[in-house]
Amino acid sequence: MFLKKRSTFGEKNGVAYLNGEVKIQNFSLNVYCYVVDGVLIDTGSQSLHKYFEPFIDIADFDQVMMTHYHEDHTGCAAYIGKTKKVPMYLNEKTIEYCTQKADYPFYRQFFWGRRKPFHALAMPETFTSRNAAWDVIDTPGHAFDHKAFLNRNTGQLFTGERADQSDFSRRKYPNHYSIFGKSFNLRFSGSILQSCRVCRRWPSSANPKKGLFKIIGTGCVSST
Repeated sequence: MFLKKRSTFGEKNGVAYLNGEVKIQNFSLNVYCYVVDGVLIDTGSQSLHKYFEPFIDIADFDQVMMTHYHEDHTGCAAYIGKTKKVPMYLNEKTIEYCTQKADYPFYRQFFWGRRKPFHALAMPETFTSRNAAWDVIDTPGHAFDHKAFLNRNTGQLFTGERADQSDFSRRKYPNHYSIFGKSFNLRFSGSILQSCRVCRRWPSSANPKKGLFKIIGTGCVSST
């Protein structure tokens, strides 16, 4: 059995993205990376490097933010380290792990390839892009080092992993709002949501039509 691979380029609301897909028979997996306001968010997988590397080559960015250490999100980070003189950021919990030869189960290597070692800097709590200020939000669950990125100027929220409109329910915890996806939950500070009237969520491993939603104010969740 052989993997079928393909990619799709798109742009929406000032965000350029590449959607990479691996497929075997009727089973498929997707992964995304985004470029927005000079920031590259995630780097794609090594198994799809022939699609993500050309995207990286022509993309206009001066920093890289990786949501978490999984190989479909950091697979081309080593390529960026060799070809671009830009800082790359990752949760400090997994920086050392990513400097070493990849060691994860065969089935993950089959779909996503073997990530090459790379060096990253510790993710700050906030950062600025060319025209915006961003919050870095701890969202452990899918991965213990998972981060989400909130653009305070536009309300765009990049969560890294999926939480489809049909798969999540909202529950209120003290001082938190939680969004539940298929295999994890993402907790966001209530104060952050209160300060951001509209948030647009951009997943990295999801169907963009199903995975995109907005949070209006602090209570109403609706599809875009």
